[in-house]
Amino acid sequence: MRQHVVRIALGLVVVALFAGYAAKFYRVDFVTRFDHLLYDTRLRLTAPGGIDDRIVILDIDERSLATPELGRWPWGRDVQARLVRKLFEKYGVALVAFDVVNGERDRSSGLPVLERLATGELKDVREFQAPLERVRPRLDHDGEFAAAIKGRPVVLGFYFTNPETEANGTLPAAVLDDSVFRGRGVQFARYTGFGANLPEFQAAALAAGHFTPLVDEDGIIRRVPMLAEFKGQYYEPLSLAVFRALTGAAPVEVNVGDTGSRLRKTYTVVGDAVNLSSRVEGLTKEYGAPIIVGQATREAVTGIVFRELDRVRVKGKDEPVAIFEPIGPENEVGRERVEELKLWGQALKLYRARSWDQAELILFNLQRLYPRVPLYSLYADRVARYRHESPGPGWDGVTSFETK
Repeated sequence: MRQHVVRIALGLVVVALFAGYAAKFYRVDFVTRFDHLLYDTRLRLTAPGGIDDRIVILDIDERSLATPELGRWPWGRDVQARLVRKLFEKYGVALVAFDVVNGERDRSSGLPVLERLATGELKDVREFQAPLERVRPRLDHDGEFAAAIKGRPVVLGFYFTNPETEANGTLPAAVLDDSVFRGRGVQFARYTGFGANLPEFQAAALAAGHFTPLVDEDGIIRRVPMLAEFKGQYYEPLSLAVFRALTGAAPVEVNVGDTGSRLRKTYTVVGDAVNLSSRVEGLTKEYGAPIIVGQATREAVTGIVFRELDRVRVKGKDEPVAIFEPIGPENEVGRERVEELKLWGQALKLYRARSWDQAELILFNLQRLYPRVPLYSLYADRVARYRHESPGPGWDGVTSFETK
């Protein structure tokens, strides 16, 4: 009996120690280190290996810093504008995200000095005023950068701090306000200052997200808060802003909050819209499209040309959803591309009507004219399969996916 009493007492002491640690009455260094070790080990064992070829990081290296044509560091906004245009126009990227802040004016061109002269001692000199007006657009590097990102899928970055005196630049619109969490007792990373981008950059960008890390006791960064609070407003991180921009996630109702124990909490978002967005994002490789959006986003966005890809039934959903690929702004899509999309629309209509011969003929021409578009090969293979193996009388033209 005495042995049982000793064991129970020791067990209660251990439980009390961990309960006090979980309640944050005190810190036990070896428990904290062990907790971090378990977390790091789990990530190393479960994280997918290899390189995702859909993502490219443009890093500032010694070679680029030593290139005279780029100028001294920090590079002027004209250099960044050329980089943005080249990424979209030459390499056809789906999205560009900046994890740096452009919060100060670019004065490297000397335009502010010339403008002071134009409004001061040389304001009546036409020989000075007229040339200045002609070259002003080329010298306005901030304006050039704003024009380069406007109308393109560009996501900017900013950061939060706790010095209350720091408030540089313009924050994007908050994703949530304090009414959502009022009275729920949910704890968030709270900040009193920020460093953000110039207002014209923020207005021109598609979105923006913070990259404010949470640093653990051992000095290692393991997380960035999924929601950061500033003056009762809640802001998303850069990673989530990029994800929503790529997947076209429209404003929807979801459940948010902490999951886990008091020893290890994780802030997460759950809901039907979250699951659907995740499934739709996973279809990008299947259809060879860098960005796929749903019907709700397609209807909410104006001024953009879309290509309908399919109607799909994803895992966990009974109702089919239409999916689309954004092609580009209406005023930038050329006549040849418009004709291509018309042909594709005819092929898709014939495919859904089971007119295999006519659909195959149009798809053959599309493959011949645009061999680098995998969508046309995908449907040509489907037509060939259905010609020999009928999809059945109940087929509704919907493609079902059973995997996540």
